[in-house]
Amino acid sequence: MLQSQLLHQNPYFLEPESNNGSDPTFESRLNKRERKSEEKVGKDMELENLKLYKENMSIIEENKLRKKATLLHQENLALMSELIRKKFSHSEHLSYTLFLLQNPRIK
Repeated sequence: MLQSQLLHQNPYFLEPESNNGSDPTFESRLNKRERKSEEKVGKDMELENLKLYKENMSIIEENKLRKKATLLHQENLALMSELIRKKFSHSEHLSYTLFLLQNPRIK
């Protein structure tokens, strides 16, 4: 009898299936466990959502920087082309412009 009472006082004790829900304290403990489990799942989902949000914001920022870099590269090519046009003759200008377009990493 004493062992049975100690088991029922333990919040993690699961009543045997034969109870068929007739013990209100068992149902209360079960509901409490279910709520805690749902809260844990909810917190896990919130953390996962926060991680995904941060990752998305990082990707958006990278895309903005990539777009700025592309615009700066295009502006650089235009300025180099204008400089070449002012400094060199027409034939030299064409050959150097073609060289720059074929080798974009050379500055």
